[in-house]
Amino acid sequence: MIDNIWIDSDTGLKWYLYEDETLYRFNDIPEFEDEMEGFGCASLKQMMTLLDYTNDTNGVFKESVPFKCTVYWSSTPMMNNPDNAWTVDVVHGRIYQSGIINKRKILVVSE
Repeated sequence: MIDNIWIDSDTGLKWYLYEDETLYRFNDIPEFEDEMEGFGCASLKQMMTLLDYTNDTNGVFKESVPFKCTVYWSSTPMMNNPDNAWTVDVVHGRIYQSGIINKRKILVVSE
């Protein structure tokens, strides 16, 4: 880990580790992304690479992942419902849709 960056040895993705306790509405994410040079809110596909389904039908964070919270926004909106976006609940290993007015934490990543 160098300068608050964790590199996933399985994917090569660079995850920014920050101590931000802020909860964001989905529509606030693009504004936040502009402040993070080269990094942005993780997509659903990127977030799924952090989950391990080996011992459970619900995925859980791989042991090597250095951050743990409960529910994170992905940057992936619902295709058929613009009032919802995809979220990942890492405690319960669930991926589901959530109303964009809700507030969630985000994971910040760079390829």
